[in-house]
Amino acid sequence: MITYTVKFKRQGSWTFETLKGVKEDGINEGAQSRFFILQDDSRVELPVSCYFVFSKERYELITQIRHKEASQASGSGVPGVPALPGTN
Repeated sequence: MITYTVKFKRQGSWTFETLKGVKEDGINEGAQSRFFILQDDSRVELPVSCYFVFSKERYELITQIRHKEASQASGSGVPGVPALPGTN
């Protein structure tokens, strides 16, 4: 499992704080907050007004997920059959 680090600075703060071992993140619609799921499955929520800096591992995780989704979408839709004959 790829995990990554997120540095954030709260509005009005002079220093960054760090979240380590982040395995997932997202934005809460309507709540104006961003959530982070850590390795131990704990959840941290921060206001979207924070300044966020993500480590390069987050990009690698996103790339890996997109590649997996693309490879699943390019199949036949039939389990165990990569492509139906005559459809390529």
